[in-house]
Amino acid sequence: MINFVENHLSLFLEDDLNIEKIKSKVGRKYSVLVTTISLLEFAEISDNDKLKEVLRALKAWSTERFQPILLLMNINGALIHRTPEDITITNSEDMKAMEFKKKIHKYKFKRINYYFREGTMVFLSAIMSHPRVRFAFYSAIQRKNIIPVLKHTFKDPKHSGLMSEYMRALFDQSFCEKNPQVTGEEHGFIRDLDKVWTSNDCYQLGQDEVHVPNGFKFGKQNTLMLESEEISVYKNAENALIVDRYQKEDVWPTQKEHIRD
Repeated sequence: MINFVENHLSLFLEDDLNIEKIKSKVGRKYSVLVTTISLLEFAEISDNDKLKEVLRALKAWSTERFQPILLLMNINGALIHRTPEDITITNSEDMKAMEFKKKIHKYKFKRINYYFREGTMVFLSAIMSHPRVRFAFYSAIQRKNIIPVLKHTFKDPKHSGLMSEYMRALFDQSFCEKNPQVTGEEHGFIRDLDKVWTSNDCYQLGQDEVHVPNGFKFGKQNTLMLESEEISVYKNAENALIVDRYQKEDVWPTQKEHIRD
């Protein structure tokens, strides 16, 4: 940050602010450009019309130069472990076990237990509010069963604004393809991004964007799924990033030697 200020602060102290010159200096990397915008927003520039003009220009240019990405977040497996089983906490007399038990975040809805991955809210806060991300949840669970879980996830007042401000859409089971041949399960679903991209919700997301080229839309070139199962993205693997699946053994280790410190 010190180097950034030393290298770029002088640009904003000149009597004749040159927006194009500022762009050429801070626009080479997205991180530098966003940092500049953040500093201008943080600074007291309400009485400086020229700096306000620079801020508006940089915001518009950042969207044009670094276009938005549609990020589709899986729920079960990536953020939670969903199971009808009540996971038994073993070695409950052990102090470590008792302390860890207190930290387990669990929600129950319709006889189904939802165990939340450690650090879920820190991760969601960072990724949902990222300037380039247009965030949506994507799940093979039915919408009527997702909404209560999401409401619980964001019920803490310090996180409640994330859902209303940054969650752009919810793509549920109806945007997936039932494919038992691929999944090996009678009621198995895989992701079908064509259903997402051709939906009214996705179309509206594209229409809501400003400072993007005419005809901009979300599609194969700017969509990323965060998933926990390779089989789920059988049709769209090139648009997926696979994370380790959160499962029972992660909620509570089955072997004593695996108890976390």
